[in-house]
Amino acid sequence: LILIEEAEPYRDAIMQNFPSTDRTLEEVRQAQKSDAICSQVCKYVTEGWPPVPPNSVLLKQYFDNSHRFTINEDLLMFDTRLVIPQSLQLKILDEIHKGHLGITKYKARALQTVW
Repeated sequence: LILIEEAEPYRDAIMQNFPSTDRTLEEVRQAQKSDAICSQVCKYVTEGWPPVPPNSVLLKQYFDNSHRFTINEDLLMFDTRLVIPQSLQLKILDEIHKGHLGITKYKARALQTVW
């Protein structure tokens, strides 16, 4: 319980400084709920991971990193990065690219904010 209380300010700071609009976060939240992989990972995060890897190639990468996933404000996170469901991946990458940061900064921003 103490660890959770100590982690809350850190978690809140991540969400307050996340480079995204509330509208985009809500869109990701809804897409995660309707995405079969994201919704299954959310279930594992909240209810516990199975003792052996799921019989799914797509879920294996999540299982292998299970200790790094959390749910923050109903959003599936990988460390401090937002998990983007497949249906939004191209759109989110396009949004990051619109900043005209150059390829190095573009890649860095994507690696820091999304998974």
